[in-house]
Order: sequence, then structure tokens, then C-alpha cells
Amino acid sequence: MWRYCLAVAVPMLVVGWTTTVQAAEFVNGGTAPVIMATDINGNQVNINELIEQEPYVVIVHFFSVSTGEEVALKLRYLHLNYGKDRVKIIALGMKEDEAALKKFADALDIQYFIIDTTNLQNPDWLTAIDVLPMTLFVHPSKDLLIERVIRGGGKSKADVLKELAETLYRKQEDAEMAVQVATESAKDPAVTQEATELKGYILAGEGKLDEAEKEFTQIDSKTGLAVVAKERGDLDKAVELADQAAGDPYAATVKGQALREQGKFDEAKQALGSAAAQPAEEWKQSDALNAQGRLEQATGNPDAAVKSYQNAVALDPLNVVALSNEGSVHRAKGDPESLQKAQELLEKASERGKNDQLVTAMLQQVQRELSRANDLEKKKLIQEQIATLSQRFKEMKQNATQPIDDWSSRPLVVAFLPSSDQTPVFFERAGTDVVVQRELETRLQADGRVSVVERQMLDHA
Repeated sequence: MWRYCLAVAVPMLVVGWTTTVQAAEFVNGGTAPVIMATDINGNQVNINELIEQEPYVVIVHFFSVSTGEEVALKLRYLHLNYGKDRVKIIALGMKEDEAALKKFADALDIQYFIIDTTNLQNPDWLTAIDVLPMTLFVHPSKDLLIERVIRGGGKSKADVLKELAETLYRKQEDAEMAVQVATESAKDPAVTQEATELKGYILAGEGKLDEAEKEFTQIDSKTGLAVVAKERGDLDKAVELADQAAGDPYAATVKGQALREQGKFDEAKQALGSAAAQPAEEWKQSDALNAQGRLEQATGNPDAAVKSYQNAVALDPLNVVALSNEGSVHRAKGDPESLQKAQELLEKASERGKNDQLVTAMLQQVQRELSRANDLEKKKLIQEQIATLSQRFKEMKQNATQPIDDWSSRPLVVAFLPSSDQTPVFFERAGTDVVVQRELETRLQADGRVSVVERQMLDHA
């Protein structure tokens, strides 16, 4: 029988539990348990209150004394070196008495929360613990999203650091800290290649392409160098480098993205399909599925695009781009039900990617559109505007032979034609063109000197 479980609070949250199905497994994208208890030092622990402190991540670790020392020491290292404010750790001991837990914590000099599970106010979820040790990374949000689950031990300190760096990278929370953690992880020869490559991806994501190129060159990562070339707009070079990294599924993803931006959709589809079907790290395969969905959307297959986006998020719950891309598919339909679905997806994306400005703008616009779609008075006004414009058009035709007044200034009326994904300009993020268009409409309308014909009027014309 398991003796106890350990939960720790650090810049990220690791938790194992679900409140809806007691015996369900903990999985990526699932729900962590609501932990409420008093730890072995008399401190009150409430996971929701920890989350309100907005750490980067919360880690929950379940263990027994016989299985806990290895991971406990690694979590202690994270806690001491990367800040109590940024990383929150909760450790739970299974069926272990408080004295044994305190002896264990004192011996290892553990400073994060350790809880005797007999003190839990709501222990039913413990049935979901199917192996020890178990570690959960939990996103600091009200929905207690499980970012990743690590079952068992065996990972080195460098592995744990790389997991943290990868999580910070996907969260886009603190690139500087992510680089710092990846650099520390890369000191271990066992993971130097993977950690250095991850560091390069982090730097490339921040637009620091020269620094990223240096990291990729150091380990001769053709895939990483292909990413740099693509970001610089040298798409032919990106394809060439990706081909040199044959056998790397992520290289096929980068190649597919470059081909797609060149308008070579058939070749891109083949490359992305290959990347999505091959085993790879979850976040890399998620990127492949998202790119595949973006291609489907651009070629007029919204249903297939939605399926790919959903599969991408199932693999990597932190794939904010896939969430917002799916939201853009539903937004394009325009009806209240679809706009409501778009709003829900964008709210999730906003919660998981707090620094994503495109998601913020898109969500605000969709909320306004949804309000309008449900506003009967607004609909009536639009119909009246349509009728007025139609009448004016008829009058203009009838009076076409009358002399033109060259002296009086005419009011400026602007209409933005509906956009299409099937355009020579390809945006990596779906809905970018619509966001820009709506923002221009809003600003012009607020100016007072320009009358903007609303999208709804064009749709009914």
C-alpha cells in the first residue's frame, strides 16, 4: 500500500487529481485536485490561494518515504534556486504519519509544503494516484489545468530542469528565466543537446535570432538553424536545412511551415502530415498538428482545421496559438452560437497565454460581435441602415443627370471588404487580418470624420 504522497509549490504547479471522476487518471489537459490542508509545520495550504499569488507554475508531487527522496531533492533544488514566488511546490504524504514526514523533511532540509494526506479536507481524489512517485505541473489558473504529468522517478536533476524550461517556454511567461534554467540543464552532458536546442528555440521565439543561431550552430542542429532561416524570411534556406535534418519530425514541421508560406500547399501538406504522424516530444507534435490545421483552414477546410487544432491542444494544453486558431474558425461563421464558442476558446487562450496580444485583441472584438449579434435593437438599426443606403443608391441613379456640386465636400464613407484566408499574404496566426481590419474600423469610426459601413451591413447587402 502507498505510504504517502508529496506535493510541492514552485514557479509551476504539479498536481495529480480530478474532482469530477474520482478514479480517473491524471492526464495533460485534465483538472488538478483542490488541495486544502494544514502542512506538517502548521501552515495552512490552499491550492487556490497559491494560484492567486500568480506564480509561474505549481508543482504537486505524490510520494512515499521509500520512493520520495530522489525527486524531493530535485524539487528542493528548484525551490531554492528559482524563487518561492515563481515556483510553488506542494508535497503530499500517502498514509504516512506526520512524525515520519517531518523526519523525512528535516533530513532533506525541505522548505516547501509537505502535507499528511490524513489532514486533507477532501481526500476522495487520492484514488487517482496509480503510481508513486507522481508529479504534476499545474497551470496557475482557476480551472487548475494540468500542464503535464510525470509518472515515476528516474529523471536526473538536469531532466527536471529541462522540463521546467520547456514549460516556461510554452507558457511564454518568463523567457529570461526559461533561458537560465535551460542553460543550467545543458551543463549535464546527458541532456546537453536537448537543453541547448531548447534554449535556441526560446531565444528564437523572442526574436533573438543571432543568439539562437549561435546555440544551434554549437550543437549542429539543422532543425534549429532551419527555424532561424524561416524567421528571417529565407524560406528556401529553411527548406534546405530541414531536409538536411532528415529523420527529425520537427524538421518536417519547419519545412512544412516554410513551404506553406511559399504557397506550395501540396508539398506543405505532405511534410506536415509526416511530422504530425511521427512520435516526438508532445509540444513538437502539437506544433505540427497546429500547422497542419492552419493549412487546412487556409485551403478552405474548416472542419478538418478544427480537428487538427483540438488534437494539438490535447497534446499540449499550453498551445495558445492552436486555441486561438480554432477560435478564429468559429468566429468566421458569425452566428451567435459560433461566436459564443469562439469566445470560450479565446478566454482559455487568454488565461493560458497572458502575454498574447493577438488573443487579447481578438477576444475583445469577438465579445463586441457577440453582444451585437444578440442585440435585437442593433439588428433593427442595421436593417434600417441597409434600407437607407439602398434608398440613397436609387436616388443617386435617378439624379445622375443633375449638375454635380464641385464645391461642397462629401462625407467619406469607407467599407472594408470581407477578407479571405485564400489570399497571397499568409498569416501564421489565423485571424490576424480580421483583427487588424476590425481595429482600423473601430478607430476610423471613433474619429467622427469617417463613416464606416459595418460588416453586418455588407453581409446583408
